[in-house]
Amino acid sequence: MQKLGNFKLPHFFNYPPYFTLQPVRETREKQVQLWKELIIEYCRCQKIFVISIEEEFPLFSNPVIERSLNHEARKVFLSALVSEGRAEWMDKGHKKCLILWHRIEEWANSILHFVKENGFEDSVMTVEDIRSGVESQGTELEGIDRTVLMRALKILEQKGKAAIFKGNSADDEGAIGGRNHSDFIEYDTSLTSKLSETNQNASKMNCSNIKPCNYYWGHAINVLDDTTFNLAAWFSLVAWSLQLVCLFV
Repeated sequence: MQKLGNFKLPHFFNYPPYFTLQPVRETREKQVQLWKELIIEYCRCQKIFVISIEEEFPLFSNPVIERSLNHEARKVFLSALVSEGRAEWMDKGHKKCLILWHRIEEWANSILHFVKENGFEDSVMTVEDIRSGVESQGTELEGIDRTVLMRALKILEQKGKAAIFKGNSADDEGAIGGRNHSDFIEYDTSLTSKLSETNQNASKMNCSNIKPCNYYWGHAINVLDDTTFNLAAWFSLVAWSLQLVCLFV
């Protein structure tokens, strides 16, 4: 059996007719189904999320039999995945395709499983921790496309299982695991410039109106009702200007 790297290719990959769109309806339906399965499985094994129709892609050609998929065939196969919710066009011209070898809903469930399995319900993590942290290594979340990840988190937010706090840029992303919405504070990053001018020995800030916050950016801090905390310590956290995601599982 032919291989593409460490991926075992199906038998049909060596049959020239499968690289040309078949005119007979029943034959084409079988052809499209085989290609859909191959694209999804290959992308899953290789952790590929984006395919460009106009660029070289390993599956689009077989040098052994000297056959390649033309532009029309590539678009037909990817469009079939889009129609099933297993892919999405990323541009109006349908030149780039986001491959969903797991549907967004399934990714959301994977995140919840990841949080529970690693005991992150009450911990702080950035989006990069989820994508490339020690705990994610060897899991399907390792290297997950950022767009897919954020959309999965949005689903969790809509279900009341997450709360996303936006930062100032695409890099300003993080995640917090927690118990309920009242456990977290969205700090106003517009205060950063003012706080930076504050001496570390500045007077303590009254936090009597702030709800409990158990974790924030990896620091175990307790901000309880009728207590105070050092303003400089607060600045050290605010300065990160992160987009935060609170996971409630």
